[in-house]
Amino acid sequence: MRYEIVPYRGRKSSVRRRFALIGAAILLMAVLVLFTTWFEYPFFGQETNSSSNQSDNSTQAFGSMISSGWTLTSYCLADESLYRGQKVEIFDSDGATLGFYRSDFIEKIQIEGSGIGDGDRNPGQYIAYDFEINDGKTCYLTDEVRGAFGLVLNDWTEDLPSIAINPPLPAGTEVILVDLGSDAGENTAETNQLLLNRTFIVQDTFFGFPETEKKIDIFIGRQKRVDYSGPESFFMKNVTVLIKLPES
Repeated sequence: MRYEIVPYRGRKSSVRRRFALIGAAILLMAVLVLFTTWFEYPFFGQETNSSSNQSDNSTQAFGSMISSGWTLTSYCLADESLYRGQKVEIFDSDGATLGFYRSDFIEKIQIEGSGIGDGDRNPGQYIAYDFEINDGKTCYLTDEVRGAFGLVLNDWTEDLPSIAINPPLPAGTEVILVDLGSDAGENTAETNQLLLNRTFIVQDTFFGFPETEKKIDIFIGRQKRVDYSGPESFFMKNVTVLIKLPES
């Protein structure tokens, strides 16, 4: 007796339908996850910068978003050797002395977040302001320049330079500057070219800013001047950016 193998055809279409339904369900779940993720950041879809008369015409793509109305500034690693204030003793949160630092330098790191000592009556290491205590004097020493997420900061001339952003976004979020706005005319051409040809990475946050204020601070590395006369010091409003959240 010869057995003939006949292809089973009775449920082929139902199997296809089943796979089609599964595929559609997976796609729907992905869309819902993406929508939920962006829903956590509703400020993208509305104008929240009170200093701007321009509406925020945000455009969302799959996994990324174009958003306008941002203020762009820079911050640095403060350099104590540039300051001339009197030396004051600084302590950590346990009351241990960190050495003596110039008073105006300590005021500066309360704004910038961190600095480097001059080695005169202090170890000359990186020193960071303790925002958790925030008493105007408590600091701690670090081995490298780090942001609020504990990540090493890259300056704006390096690959994947670091930024702080407000409202807060997850570490690793990518930000590309799409349009620098009318204030870009105050910058050098080299500065604008550098800003427009970088993918910036969120590795830091702001302290004390309301979450309705849209602000980006670009880390420019070690301070070069006490005043704000250099090309690395910029202030731009109504900047448009492309934001891409990290994959979860």
